[in-house]
Amino acid sequence: MENLKRFYINGEWVDPISDSTMEVTNPATEETIGSVALGNAKDVDSAVAAANAAFDEFSQTSKLDRLDLLKSVMVITERRLEDLAQAMRMEMGAPITMAEFSSRCCSWSSSGFY
Repeated sequence: MENLKRFYINGEWVDPISDSTMEVTNPATEETIGSVALGNAKDVDSAVAAANAAFDEFSQTSKLDRLDLLKSVMVITERRLEDLAQAMRMEMGAPITMAEFSSRCCSWSSSGFY
């Protein structure tokens, strides 16, 4: 998966302020599969400031527009189920069949929320 060392803040991928990272290990194989960025308080402050700035406009969004947004997220999630299952398999050491099942069950597209 891409952007493991960046944060999604204010609608774009940004480099963290902190340069700290953490290795991710597959518990089934004890193999290091990558590393991820660790944020610090300044990274959190940046994300919170962006969320606060977006709140006023987004809070005025209609129910229909919010449902459309959720449906878009649902479609993207469904499209990426294989990627999600592979990440789960590697991060948790889960058998691929379990990871695929979990990804599908957790997908909004299979929950029928709308």
